[in-house]
Amino acid sequence: MEGLAGILPIALLGVIFWALLIRPQQKAKRAQQELQSALSPGDEVVTIGGMHGRVHESDGTTVDVEVAEEIIVRFDRRAIARITRDVPVDDDGDDGDEVDLDGDDDDSVSASDTAR
Repeated sequence: MEGLAGILPIALLGVIFWALLIRPQQKAKRAQQELQSALSPGDEVVTIGGMHGRVHESDGTTVDVEVAEEIIVRFDRRAIARITRDVPVDDDGDDGDEVDLDGDDDDSVSASDTAR
């Protein structure tokens, strides 16, 4: 019985160590893997280097991210740190971000619009 009383505090420290350090790390790793496997075209993402962009295409190991209009950069899938916004891509290729502020349907800019 005395041998068990000497091992019990060490075992208790092991359980506390696992609960406070190892378990949260495992959960974070699993969440990151789920995020990387859930990437789809149209998702707005941030890389581990801080570059923002929109997923253009992805395969098993790489992700093509559009960082500016017509500028697509290929990243390793593990380089994606987080998804900032889940944006579904329409069939016509329009992501629906553009909002017509003046109420008309034309894209022209009048002199009164630029004078503001």
